[in-house]
Amino acid sequence: MDSFANLFREPFQFFTTILLSLLFPLSFLIISRLSVAHYLIDLVGYSKTEISNNCDLLIKFFLQVNPIFLHVLVSIISVAALSHTLTGGTSCFIKRTPEPVSRLRLYTAWFFVCILQICVGLGIEGSIAAGVDAYEIGYERGFLTRAIFFLGLNETMFFWSNIFVKPVVDDTVFGILQENRWIEKAALAMSFGGLWWWRLRDEVEFLVVVVEKKRDLLISIGLADFVGWWLYYLTVTIGMIKIVKTLVWLVYVMFGRRVVDFDNTDGDSRNNDEKDDQFHLKGYERSELVVNGIEEGCVDIDSLYSICGHNNEENTSDEQVRTNLLEDQQQSLSDWTQNHFLTNTVMPLQPVQIQSTIEAPTNDDFPPQVPAPANSSNEKPKPFSLASLELLSNYGRLSKKSSEENLCTNALSCEAHLENSHKLPMKEILRAAGERYIQYSTQRLDGFSMFIHPYGSALSGLCMEETRDVELVHLLLAAAEEVNNQQFHLASKLISRCMWVASDSGNPVQRLSYYFAKALEERIDRSTGRYTCTDEDHHLKYIKIMSLGTNSAFLTCHQLIPFSQVMQFAGVQTIVENVRSAKKIHLIDFNIRSGIQWIVLIQALAEKGDSPIELLKITAVGSIEKENFEATSNTLHSFTKSLGLPFSFDIVFVSDMKDFKKESVNIKTDETVAVYCNSILRTMLSKPDCLDNLMKVVRSIGPTIIVVGEVEANHNSPSFLNRFIETLFFYSAFFDCFEDCMDRCSPCRTTIEGVYFGEGIRNIVAAEAEDRFTRNVKLEVWRAFFARFGMVEEELSESAWYQAHLILKQFAQGSSCDLQKDGKGLIIGWKGTPIHSLSIWKFL
Repeated sequence: MDSFANLFREPFQFFTTILLSLLFPLSFLIISRLSVAHYLIDLVGYSKTEISNNCDLLIKFFLQVNPIFLHVLVSIISVAALSHTLTGGTSCFIKRTPEPVSRLRLYTAWFFVCILQICVGLGIEGSIAAGVDAYEIGYERGFLTRAIFFLGLNETMFFWSNIFVKPVVDDTVFGILQENRWIEKAALAMSFGGLWWWRLRDEVEFLVVVVEKKRDLLISIGLADFVGWWLYYLTVTIGMIKIVKTLVWLVYVMFGRRVVDFDNTDGDSRNNDEKDDQFHLKGYERSELVVNGIEEGCVDIDSLYSICGHNNEENTSDEQVRTNLLEDQQQSLSDWTQNHFLTNTVMPLQPVQIQSTIEAPTNDDFPPQVPAPANSSNEKPKPFSLASLELLSNYGRLSKKSSEENLCTNALSCEAHLENSHKLPMKEILRAAGERYIQYSTQRLDGFSMFIHPYGSALSGLCMEETRDVELVHLLLAAAEEVNNQQFHLASKLISRCMWVASDSGNPVQRLSYYFAKALEERIDRSTGRYTCTDEDHHLKYIKIMSLGTNSAFLTCHQLIPFSQVMQFAGVQTIVENVRSAKKIHLIDFNIRSGIQWIVLIQALAEKGDSPIELLKITAVGSIEKENFEATSNTLHSFTKSLGLPFSFDIVFVSDMKDFKKESVNIKTDETVAVYCNSILRTMLSKPDCLDNLMKVVRSIGPTIIVVGEVEANHNSPSFLNRFIETLFFYSAFFDCFEDCMDRCSPCRTTIEGVYFGEGIRNIVAAEAEDRFTRNVKLEVWRAFFARFGMVEEELSESAWYQAHLILKQFAQGSSCDLQKDGKGLIIGWKGTPIHSLSIWKFL
């Protein structure tokens, strides 16, 4: 039984020593993740009370308890390693002879090993729960600093292994301290090299980078940040001392050897006598030891030297082995760095024009492909989504300037921003995030990046909130790309990190990111089979949202936001000009909502004294709840009655536009018909048969004029990333507008963003195929579509343009609303981002 146990003692001691020795480099990994976690918490602005209330027990331990023990233990070990490296002496913990371990020494070693093991184990679990377990960096510090830190950490790890780990393991397994063997040293060094390659090289530099980032953002640097920064450079110092000692040793070996004079026979005889004496001395000591039973079966002469105290040759051999090992590791690290930079180089991208089309199963709808740059190392390049970069380049209007020129430009713009004291528009924040996403995310591992670059300090000119917003959008873009690549595990971590900052009640960027992050979560659930809600439920919810115009939130939005009033006044002005001579006017509205758009028309017709009309008829066509139509009818009837205007209101309720027929509308021969389609045609893009039937019926009716108001955006691309980026920029303009025009605490804003925008973002981002019923295309696409039915576009009159400009002057933020002419139509935007289009049509 004892022989069987002895068979497993050495392997058990071997592997246990290696595993426990790796606790020390792992402790640096945990300290680095703690720095990241506290950095993110400082960005969010959470207090300790909020962390205690919102985080589970494991994350609390990771953030609050773990640093206390970990910083103290690692600091003690590092300082002791530095002292050992400087003096070159051996501690009383290390003995070269097998002997029983002293109790004090053993208790101390047990304490350090157990506490560090608990801190590292729970720290790893806590970092995973907090979502900072793969927070990597796209910018690497100098190779020389990294190499020196690697050597210093390797030296400190060996010190930890000899001083603390081996006493515990050897006493447990053998009852005495065992001699260090070269195979243990080599295995430990290779294990550390593997750990460095796998994780440490990408995360440990946060100990320094986070401090520098906080300094740039004017965030206070805490004691934990300082300790992490101090430990990093303390380890670098140990590495430098080791390099100097190694160089001194090499110089001594190469130039300090004793020159032997072969012509001096006396010297030769003395050397021979010394060798003979040494041989006889060794033989005598070995015989004595064997007789006394201290070393039985010892056949290794090096072991004899260590027992007898003559260990010069062994020390030289150990030093040579360690020097060679470190040189091999340094060469390996150098090879990796060269290959890493070669295989991750991304060439500048040229902006391309991406056409907006109604989705069809043809290859023409897909954006052109950009060939990947050649790889000089003949290795397969890392896949990278070029389509998303092209679209971001178009939005950002990035030039082909060098990084230094971009830095100068950003710095100047930041200075101008500070001088003018203007809040940076959301579009510019998204552009900055897109630019950083393109330029600074090319060197990543496993899809993660901290989004810090040597030129990232140009953003230090922004205020803290704007910098946080840029980094938040950057995280969102990275998460979308991982979702597109079906790397759902990585995407979930990025989304979780976004949700640390994103909020449905925060600033515009935080609110926008919140809804997009939730949409990405749903897309992941759909792809992984965890989605439970049916799309029929969402479609019914969407139909109800279309009737949102009947509630107070929409009416408040109509009063405060200029878009709807600009479209309505310009559209109504056009209708008035085309029906001014008619006695009976019939208006067909396919999305009447509250009917507020017809108040202006009714008032204008009532004031028409020269030739008063005989009848104004409005027919509301739709598939929303019939009660909403009736409420709108009552409102319009009351208003026309107060003005003495003959009025009739008909309701055509159809569950599906495929069932809509000409006979459904009661049209008299003496009526002049005008059709008003405001934001309704886009809802049928996912059902082409319904859209075709509607256009055929309208053509058979033969209206005098058709007013079409639609969303001016391309949310119908079959490419997920293109659609995501288009949607992100589009809704950013809406959220920016709401921030400027409405109070942040307004319940109206909360309702519109949460219900209307939130549902639209969710469906565009999360759904595909027939489940994606929220679709938008631009005016140029509608022109091509209307041409199929023999429709021609009419010029928007000068009076309509005047009405649009006049409305904008009534809003405090009207200067931020853009009115642009697109052919014969009108484009309404917000700070340069198109939002709506208005066009006038007739049948040939």
